[in-house]
Amino acid sequence: FMIKAIQDIQIIGLDVKGYGVLHVKVYTRSGSYEGHEHDEAGWTLALPETEISTEVEDVFTPLPDFASPIVMRANTSHAFYLANTSPFLFCGNDLNVGDVAASNSELVLYSGTYNFVDFGSFVQGFVWNGVIRYQKNESSTLL
Repeated sequence: FMIKAIQDIQIIGLDVKGYGVLHVKVYTRSGSYEGHEHDEAGWTLALPETEISTEVEDVFTPLPDFASPIVMRANTSHAFYLANTSPFLFCGNDLNVGDVAASNSELVLYSGTYNFVDFGSFVQGFVWNGVIRYQKNESSTLL
């Protein structure tokens, strides 16, 4: 998925929705993911593989904070790639690629693709189902 900052923000972490034991790692890149879905080069590992256990399907589970926040200046975009070896990391498929999935006065979340682990084949039009933890002016916010 991709995020566009409306104002200066720092992404500090993500919460995910899934079921069972998840092994999640998070890659990021400045700009768009388009054209980079199959290529790990150009992506930065923001969160090494982390095991989390989710016992309830409909609850967001926080991943550990990124070691370094992802600093985004107003009117810039950043792509995120969540890799999970379990099939139980939830997302939806009711939007087209690039549609606005959620927004507020600080950022916009766009729908993207669903990739198979390790930059494998992908399907377009999926919406990540999670929470973006970020800071603006030294205060934490959720979207």
